[in-house]
Amino acid sequence: MREIYNSGNCVIDKQELTGNSTAINAGTFNNIILEDPFRYYSEKILSEYSEKILSEYSELKRTFTLVEVFINKERLKDRFLGMYSKYEELMECFIREEGKEQINLDDGYKSVIACIVNVTKYFEYKNNDENCFSIKGNRHLIGKITTHGLEISYSSTIQTYEEYLETTKFAEDLKKKLEPYIICATTYGNFFQFGNLLINKIENVPFIPERIKFRVSNEIIPNLIEPLYGNTPECGLREIIQNACDAMKELSKEDEIKSYIELNVQKNSDGTILKVRDYGIGMTKDILLNKYFVIGESSKKGNKRNLVGQFGIGALAAFLLGDRIAVKTKSCKENRIYSFEYSPDSNENKPIAVSIIQDETFEHGTEVCVDLKKDLSELEQYELEEKLKINEWYVLPDCEIKYFYNNEEQIINSFAGELYEWKSVSDRSEFDIKYLDNKKIEKDDSFTNKPQIIYNGLMVPTLYEVGTTYLKKRPFISISTSADNISLNLERSRIEKGLDLIVNPVKEVLIKRGLEILKEEKNKIVSEDGEILTTTYSNDYINNIPLFFYKNGFGILSSKYNNYNFIEVYTYLGSLQVNINDLKEGVGYVFKNRMLDKSVLADFIEDNECIIDARIIKQFFYDASSSRYGFRAEAMKCLYEKTFFQSYDSSLSANEFWEEHNKIKENVFRHHFDKIKNVFFIPKDKKCEELLRDIQEKTKASVVAYSQYLSNCCDDISDVDIVR
Repeated sequence: MREIYNSGNCVIDKQELTGNSTAINAGTFNNIILEDPFRYYSEKILSEYSEKILSEYSELKRTFTLVEVFINKERLKDRFLGMYSKYEELMECFIREEGKEQINLDDGYKSVIACIVNVTKYFEYKNNDENCFSIKGNRHLIGKITTHGLEISYSSTIQTYEEYLETTKFAEDLKKKLEPYIICATTYGNFFQFGNLLINKIENVPFIPERIKFRVSNEIIPNLIEPLYGNTPECGLREIIQNACDAMKELSKEDEIKSYIELNVQKNSDGTILKVRDYGIGMTKDILLNKYFVIGESSKKGNKRNLVGQFGIGALAAFLLGDRIAVKTKSCKENRIYSFEYSPDSNENKPIAVSIIQDETFEHGTEVCVDLKKDLSELEQYELEEKLKINEWYVLPDCEIKYFYNNEEQIINSFAGELYEWKSVSDRSEFDIKYLDNKKIEKDDSFTNKPQIIYNGLMVPTLYEVGTTYLKKRPFISISTSADNISLNLERSRIEKGLDLIVNPVKEVLIKRGLEILKEEKNKIVSEDGEILTTTYSNDYINNIPLFFYKNGFGILSSKYNNYNFIEVYTYLGSLQVNINDLKEGVGYVFKNRMLDKSVLADFIEDNECIIDARIIKQFFYDASSSRYGFRAEAMKCLYEKTFFQSYDSSLSANEFWEEHNKIKENVFRHHFDKIKNVFFIPKDKKCEELLRDIQEKTKASVVAYSQYLSNCCDDISDVDIVR
């Protein structure tokens, strides 16, 4: 038997045991695709090439073997989010050799694919040593993955000084080519087996004793912007504002001059300048040289304040807004003002000139000015605000942001103020988690009614999931934290780590409140005279909660009642009219007003514990001509034997059984349906029959079944016991 599962954009063909297949065969197949999708898809491609030219097969096999050594498969699965079609796209990139250079890099999985393809293409796998690789284009270099990183070493084949110089230049050029992709990989959450690229000295000189950090020169900057961010200018503004907010948080109250950040957009005939000015901690010479100008390094790493911009890429992101950035900064610890400009010049590797200037009017903090690109500069005010998402990023900033357009102060959307009531849900010291209770806000205000997270004041675009359909209220959640176990991804588009730590406490509080209201509104479920008014329950917090009923009250189908026996009553050919006082003592009932599909009906029939309306039996037993429109063969045989007391040939296949049934059904079974009875009973024992007939007569239900609840309803909903 085969089952088809849809995972992302990829369809997985999952095998189950049939016929002569073995558990080992099916299990091995399923384990490979689920546990090692890279191996599965690479072997799939190789099996197709094995029938072609042998040389093509051998070369492709060596390439895939090399990639397996280079990548961390578990982290790659995380980056691909379980979507197997991405592995197929990765394989196709290796097959289409001419297209490797043109792979578009974006902020998601295509960047991962580009890094893998454009790093591994410079190496060749050596069959005699699985840890060593030849370097394409130079026979004097050897690559090897060690605990220190990807090491490039000189081989013993170098005999002359000229060969050494030539090989050294080749190695340095190779490093420049690989740096952008390794930086991208390590920034995204390293999916390689290494995090550094090291070039060892010749003649067995030990490698550099300190860890090498990738310092990005001007000529490489254009190659890094798009892989990290894509074409998203709003990310540039977000990064600059994040750095400004963080600089304010790092400043002590004693040193504080002004408690706000200025965002100023100045438009004139020459263009548009965007300026962000903070009055925070400012930057020293050491921070400028060793943090600001080192991509991937941050002065905030390890800081226990609730800081957002800890990736060390703010300087790079500013290029998303414009091609000229001017910075002035003054540390609260120094009197010097450092001033400099930089731009992404891809033709020359110009050094950045940092000037020391005097300006007594410039207070400590940092000012960043960007000449906006032409397409941004030409936008009208409302268009620019929408493009840069000025009203969406910082809705709960720790410090006030004042926004000016041509020197006129504008209003920025915020969730602060009397209109917005935030309720705290966390009692953990490292987390301050709140949710927005929007009772004071209009119902149609969609801006305040999205399941989004605000992380340290920053709006996270990706909507959160709660993992249950029973929670109706899904409010904004605010989290203020400096804990390492909660963090954003590079693009600040989603919570990459610790999402459950944020969502689950809110989920528990909202469900608890919904159940409290349920108990307060019990008369909406069972009237004072005992009439059952509804079989499910909803309020502002919870939605369509399935209920069960006893003579002495009602409850929720939660995991507490696992393995309890209930009588299920389906009334889709009529309406439920039953009084709780008419129920049998000590017997649980679940009432459902919905249509059952024939497979569920077949399950009931085969379990021999149900009463089914004769019209339903007729539809799937007598009127149908095959299992496509009728019951499956096992249920048909059960009806033959238990209900109509007819014999059948047990050796017949499913299709043969239906063919034989169609030949005899008019003569043998027609009289059972000429005069429609109310029900057909498929018995188990006398006591069961009495219970089922009793509730069927009282409700006129279409289907009544005796079944065992197996934790498939409301397992994530707290129990309320029996409500009386």
